Amino acid sequence: MKRLTDKIKSSFLEEYDRWPLWLPVIFGLGIITYLEFPIEPKLYISFILLELLVILAILFRYNKKILITILILGTYLFGFAYTNMRAIYVSAPKITSYYKNWNIEGRVDEVFQTPKRGQKAILSNLKIKGMEVVPKKIKLSLTMKSEKVREGDIISVRAKLYPPQQSMILLGYNFKRKAFFDEIGGYGYAISRLKILSHNNSLTIIDKLSHIRHSMTDKINQILDGDEGAIASALISGDRGKISKKLKNAYRDSGLAHFLSISGLHMSMVVAIVFGLVRLLLSFIPAISNRFDNKKIAAIFSIIISFLYLIISGFKIPTQRAFIMTSIAMLAIMFDKSVISIRVIMFAAISVLLITPEAITGPSFQMSFAAVIALIAAFEAFIGKTKTTLKQKTKSKTLSIILIYFIGIILSDLIASLATTPFAIYHFNRVAAYTLLGNFLAAPIIGLIIMPFGL
Repeated sequence: MKRLTDKIKSSFLEEYDRWPLWLPVIFGLGIITYLEFPIEPKLYISFILLELLVILAILFRYNKKILITILILGTYLFGFAYTNMRAIYVSAPKITSYYKNWNIEGRVDEVFQTPKRGQKAILSNLKIKGMEVVPKKIKLSLTMKSEKVREGDIISVRAKLYPPQQSMILLGYNFKRKAFFDEIGGYGYAISRLKILSHNNSLTIIDKLSHIRHSMTDKINQILDGDEGAIASALISGDRGKISKKLKNAYRDSGLAHFLSISGLHMSMVVAIVFGLVRLLLSFIPAISNRFDNKKIAAIFSIIISFLYLIISGFKIPTQRAFIMTSIAMLAIMFDKSVISIRVIMFAAISVLLITPEAITGPSFQMSFAAVIALIAAFEAFIGKTKTTLKQKTKSKTLSIILIYFIGIILSDLIASLATTPFAIYHFNRVAAYTLLGNFLAAPIIGLIIMPFGL
């Protein structure tokens, strides 16, 4: 036992340069502690403890062991206090009555397509006749016969409302918490056709980009009918609202559901196309290509376009993670550094948690980061060496590229599946039985044909 303990200790000390990788983990533990805390803590207590830790850090600044301990405690407390501050910031009134009819007027902030009921919309700047305490936002399902709405529209409608609901099962997904952090004080469904009072009221940049997204989705669905249009919309614009329940279940059972969420594959494809296209165009301009590094200029353009794609696709958690990672990769090219590194995950995780700390309890965050951490760790451990060995032992360069591609698909899918399966079981009570075969057949088609031509 002592020998095992000493081995673990020596391995831990050898990886001194990797200790910072644990910062998002410790920060996340602070977030989870706040979210699961039985009572609402006082914010000033966290700040007093943080100030005490700062004083202790100054006093023991020459003692490395104590300083590291203080840093760990400080990161943990900061995660706790930061989530507490966010909760105070987003706190908003909620509906208390159940299924009562209300005359509602409000501004459309977000629009979601649905396969059966038409549209769902999040409304703000609400005027609800007869309601004493009006919530900041509500989410409504609109009737099929209602006119289509867009972000910025001011609408009037009669609807039944109810407060955010608790989890359906013990320790299940907490819908009430999600609604709280989204500042949604109630849900409901329209019982009349809506009336659009005005269009394009005070449009923000986000609204304008959302309009572009809806226009893309509408154009796709005009050309492709039914499920084909729904899948194309999900892959290109990130709009998954029109995918039928039957088709969603088929994608989940086959292990291909991750293709419907805009993440690493989609973002890297956009970046690769922009990067390659800009380099190609610049090579035709000798005045620029002879004086500047085309790679660095292409990297700047790639970051800009990928950011626009992030906004248009809905700013989802996997897309945020993919954007941060691809942007860091482009910055690495600009500064002549290594592109693939486990440290990229650390920056991505901290960035996402600072934007939406509550995302740590959701399946999108957990599965997205679990898959990528496992893939990069495996690449560092043996995939990179396997790739080098294949190149050396295969005489034909074309054959080595084909082998590396297909072996890469099998290995990466196996590793990602092993990493995400526990979270899939916990959140969705299901296991994708055909994920290895499904990804082996689908990944080349989606990666080499559908995504490039779609984009």
